Amino acid sequence: MASSQIDICNAALGKLGQDITITSFTDQVKAAKVFSRCYDRVRDYVLADFPWAFATKAIALAPIAETVIGWQFVYDYPEDCLNARIVCDENGVPRATSCVNAQLTFAGQYEFEKLCGDENTSIATNLEAAYLIYSSRVEDTGRYPPHFVDALACRLAIEAAPVLASEVGLRLAPQLGNEYLAAKFNAAARDMNESNDQRDLVSPTLASRGDGMPIQWPGCCS
Repeated sequence: MASSQIDICNAALGKLGQDITITSFTDQVKAAKVFSRCYDRVRDYVLADFPWAFATKAIALAPIAETVIGWQFVYDYPEDCLNARIVCDENGVPRATSCVNAQLTFAGQYEFEKLCGDENTSIATNLEAAYLIYSSRVEDTGRYPPHFVDALACRLAIEAAPVLASEVGLRLAPQLGNEYLAAKFNAAARDMNESNDQRDLVSPTLASRGDGMPIQWPGCCS
């Protein structure tokens, strides 16, 4: 059974050890007010933070009449894009979509730059007829796999902890952070099992080193 937004928020309350639940964002209780303010923002954060297979898109970019010094081509930035990951040509799309779930680089991708102008956001690159692989905004909770639901509940719990659980919530934050990392790791493992491209996995402990570097999967995309 698919989880609703309220189900996910109640799961976050459970992670904080709260024995209350909400039925709507309009409930006149503190928890409903907290989650109604932060749900969309935290959801987008979690979607952008990891290349979830269900939220990964590959599209042909639309060129725009704009000139940027240092780049040959400029394209419109997709409205639902939360994290632009790979720019490649048509032939590179199959390879890119198989690699993106492991946050990899490969020989068929091109350098690009996200440009935030006064009126629009765009992508500049030196590739003509470029394709973009990106993490998209997905609002339909019916598409959320279990690991994403768990990750989102963890992040919502971390966000709400100072308000709803005070000192107890703050003490739970490191544990919730580890659960969040584990959910992403388990999602990567599941996606790997559902593909023909098998690689050695990196543990959540190594993945959480905090050095800002993407996970490197040995022996892939060389």
